[in-house]
Amino acid sequence: MADYFLCSIEIVKGYYPKKIWEEMNLLAKGSLEVLENTYYFSGFAPNGQHDELEEYLVEQGIPFDRHSEGYGEKAPELRVFRPGLIDHVTIRNSEGEAYVSTDALRSVLSMKNSASEIVKRISDLVEEVEPIYPELAHYRVMWRNSESDEHFEPNSTHKDNVILVVAILTETV
Repeated sequence: MADYFLCSIEIVKGYYPKKIWEEMNLLAKGSLEVLENTYYFSGFAPNGQHDELEEYLVEQGIPFDRHSEGYGEKAPELRVFRPGLIDHVTIRNSEGEAYVSTDALRSVLSMKNSASEIVKRISDLVEEVEPIYPELAHYRVMWRNSESDEHFEPNSTHKDNVILVVAILTETV
């Protein structure tokens, strides 16, 4: 049986179709709290992962961040999902920082390469462990009809069963 750890999930703030909004709240087993730029959920979950909610958000293409506390052998995690860009889990230390292993660094430093090549390889290691990604606040929720690729502003006049959510990146990193 899995241990339960505290996790929090932040979701892009926007106007969602009723069926999607209700399903997100149902899977969160409560209601999503409204923050300045995101919707927020916090609670205990097996291994600090809210699998059903995370799966649903990925299926719907809704960007999110999940922070999980660690305990004992289980390290803290950050899962970042940005549709079409990144779905990455970063293992953190007890202070919440990501790290590159000393073995990986030693391997790069032991190579007989130029200083610029060593710096590039270390940069690649850092990017592999903790990639750069757009913040949730840089996304805007738009809708599209299931039969069209045209995006439009969310509104309550469209039939809910034919509406899909599209997360539009408004600013780049």
